[in-house]
Amino acid sequence: MPFDILLDENFDLLFKDGDLVIGESTRQHQQLLLLTQKGENREFPTTGVGLKNWTLDENPGDLNGEIKKEFEKDGMKVLQVKTTSNLSNMHLEAVYE
Repeated sequence: MPFDILLDENFDLLFKDGDLVIGESTRQHQQLLLLTQKGENREFPTTGVGLKNWTLDENPGDLNGEIKKEFEKDGMKVLQVKTTSNLSNMHLEAVYE
């Protein structure tokens, strides 16, 4: 289970009593991987699912495979990935090994 500096709902650094908040960060890592477009991370330019682009894709069926691939590259064991064709519902189960 990874611990990291936490972000708030706007992806800004989370502070409490003037200090950075550190905590369990699996969900946060998953959110960032889903939202990040390839090329946005200078250190790891091939990382990211780019979920926004998938809403325009004519074949969103490949999305589950892309999520699984990116999560596994980040060190997670993917137990389940399910998305609806219009991306209105998503169920992800993945844990860091």
